[in-house]
Amino acid sequence: MLDKPSSKNTAPSKKLSDLLDRFGAALAANDIEKAVDCFQEDCYWRDLVTFTWNIKTMEGRDQVRDMLKANCRRPGRHTSPSPRARTRRRATG
Repeated sequence: MLDKPSSKNTAPSKKLSDLLDRFGAALAANDIEKAVDCFQEDCYWRDLVTFTWNIKTMEGRDQVRDMLKANCRRPGRHTSPSPRARTRRRATG
């Protein structure tokens, strides 16, 4: 993780882009395990705007896995509507 980038196209922005591509592909395929593999064992995720709209911090892969399983239920769907989006839909019809 803290390795110095080499000159072989492994700049930090390329590594991040590759990681986000893998994570997005795993979510699109509803493959929770592949998505969780994008995190280190001792990771932290504060999900303010992606899935749950709360600021609870998930600690470690197990909590991230549980959160993803709870919010990625349908095949091909990698986000669930936020409470705000549901309220907006009801208000606008």
